[in-house]
This record gives sequence, structure tokens and C-alpha cells, in this order.
Amino acid sequence: MRQLPYPTLLPILALILTLSGCARHTKRLSGPPAKPVENRPDAQANPVASGNRQVKTLDPIRVQTGRYSVVTARPSAEQVNPLLMVIDVRLPRDIFTVRDAAEYLLRHSGYRLADPDEHGPKVQVLLNQTVPDVQRHLGPLTVQDALRVLGGPAFRLQVDPVHRVVSYELLPNDETGGL
Repeated sequence: MRQLPYPTLLPILALILTLSGCARHTKRLSGPPAKPVENRPDAQANPVASGNRQVKTLDPIRVQTGRYSVVTARPSAEQVNPLLMVIDVRLPRDIFTVRDAAEYLLRHSGYRLADPDEHGPKVQVLLNQTVPDVQRHLGPLTVQDALRVLGGPAFRLQVDPVHRVVSYELLPNDETGGL
């Protein structure tokens, strides 16, 4: 067996390589560091003078989600208004009418289509129409815009956020361009 010329150098080299692999590499985040989240709801309240009265505004809560990532704890637009959820939908073949398609689009939104008695006769005609083939694939767009596409240019989408009900309203002739 052949002997290495520098037998003591090999363990030292291995130790240096091992230690260099364990060195901490830190990356400085831009912006202020994340604040710890406190349990008191008014812990981060800052009084702001507004005329003669003081209004409390809350600093956004920042949550560390990873070693180097911090996010602001706020609801997304879709969580606040489910009709703003972006969808990409192919309507199933068993969906024939605009009413069926609208109900299908609303199924996960928490909203529902208004009862048939609440619609006028012209809206009833719209809801009983068959869905055009060009509208069988909708998206990517918001649920609200998909419902507008189904209604077409002669109808305005009405949203009741209190009761979470959507309906259509026939536009006057001057707003539809004489359709």
C-alpha cells in the first residue's frame, strides 16, 4: 500500500471542509424586522389625532412564515368578497340554462341566485335561455365577471351582500345601446 506524503494534512483538510459547510449564511431582509405578535388586541394600537378626537389605527400584524419570509396577516380580496374569486370553469354537459350555469358558478361562493319570483319576466327569459357554446368555458376571470358574461350586455348584475343573493336587472334601452 502506498503512503501519502502528508498524512496529517488530510484530516485537517476534511475538518476545514466540514466546518465551511456548516457556516451560517445570513441574509438581511429589507425593511423593518418582524414584530412579535402579542395576545392583546390593542397591543399595537397607535393613537392618531384626527381633528379634536383621537382615532386608533392598528399596525398590520406581520407573521414570520419561514426563516427569511414575513407576510402581513390580512384577508385577501377573495376572502372579503367571494365574488372576486378567480375561476377557470368548463361547464358540465348537464348544465343547459343560464340559471343552471349561474347556480353552478355560485356553488362555492356562499352566494345564491335570487328566487325565481323575484325576477321580472324579461329576466326569466334570460335565465331560461340555453348557455351558448362560447360561454361554456369561462375564465380565468372572477365569479362576478363570469356572471356578467352569462347575463350579457342587456342585463346588470345586482348583488345583495347582506343576504348574499345575486340577481339580474334589465337595463333601460338607452344604456344597452338600443339592443
